[in-house]
Amino acid sequence: MSLGPEAQTQERVPDTSSGASRWRTARNVSAALVVGLTLAVFWVPLRMLFWFSLQEEQYSHILLVPVVSAFLFLRDRKRIFSNVETDWRAGPGMLVSGGLLNWLGHTYSVSSSENDQLFITTFSAVAMCVGGFILCYGLRAFRAAIFPLLFLFLMAPIPDVLLNPGHRLATARFGGSLLCGVPTGRCSRISNRVRLCFARGHDRNR
Repeated sequence: MSLGPEAQTQERVPDTSSGASRWRTARNVSAALVVGLTLAVFWVPLRMLFWFSLQEEQYSHILLVPVVSAFLFLRDRKRIFSNVETDWRAGPGMLVSGGLLNWLGHTYSVSSSENDQLFITTFSAVAMCVGGFILCYGLRAFRAAIFPLLFLFLMAPIPDVLLNPGHRLATARFGGSLLCGVPTGRCSRISNRVRLCFARGHDRNR
């Protein structure tokens, strides 16, 4: 039995839905892999950040930041992922920049306080996750999701120098001599809390 022209035309049309679904799955798996590897690399300091947010009330918002960001992603997912592409320039560039920032921050930082070290580590980890997002979904998707992505940077603790903007902090803990005689009580209390969190985490690893 011969088929009509319309039926023959329908048979010649390729099924692109399955191909698009495979590409979508590959992008999602690649993005999850980049984020998972980043979390694995920064697992120890990020775990310390978690304990720090539980110990210090003014940083309790850190636990809510990824939850709010995930909610915004789910709410606007159709708009964010409506136009995706692989970006081999900006994505890897952001990934390398995040890793370089972490290395430079820990190698040449004038501050040795745990609070500042957590800031550098968290900021770098978020930057690398953003780079993975750009790599897998492109700059158009990044622009559509710019608020929930940049919102993640609020996970980084406030550096000590910003906690005391009117003071020049320079103690032995920061690797310099005393520049002014104003006590840095608030900053010291926070740094002590962070040091306590690090000590507890170290004891748990034993």
